[in-house]
Amino acid sequence: TWDEELAAQAQRWANRCQFEHDSNAARRVSRFAVGQNLAITWTWPNPNDLGHYPDFKTQIELWFNEVYQYRGQFSHATGHYTQMIWGDTYLIGCGYSYYLQQNRYSKLYVCNYGPSGNIRGYTPYRRGAPSCTLYGTSPSTKYYGLCTVRGIFTDPCSYLG
Repeated sequence: TWDEELAAQAQRWANRCQFEHDSNAARRVSRFAVGQNLAITWTWPNPNDLGHYPDFKTQIELWFNEVYQYRGQFSHATGHYTQMIWGDTYLIGCGYSYYLQQNRYSKLYVCNYGPSGNIRGYTPYRRGAPSCTLYGTSPSTKYYGLCTVRGIFTDPCSYLG
């Protein structure tokens, strides 16, 4: 579910124009520790001149495609994927910036997740039959096998006025 606090925090970090994670302490919010995925791409024309929009869909698909390397335990090669699917994580907020660096434009994507995943010694989820009640959620009526949080907009586009 989209979270404005995580999005604002991700945008502030993206605005620093540095392709590196901020510290866990700096990323923490009052509710929980926060996980983070980063991606960077490059282009030579100014993205603003092209009427450019951030391509979050492609970046998120690239992170998710780490699933093909996942072997049931954490590795740096699959850390983006495991953060995305972590069982206790249910909130996301993202930010984006672009900036000129060494004669090309860098496009920086930052997504923050809460509560954080990728906890050493734990796996992203428990194997077995679906059980949303273990996490204080209920079964989604829209997506079989997934859970939903009641009282939080699950389809933000339907609430645009």
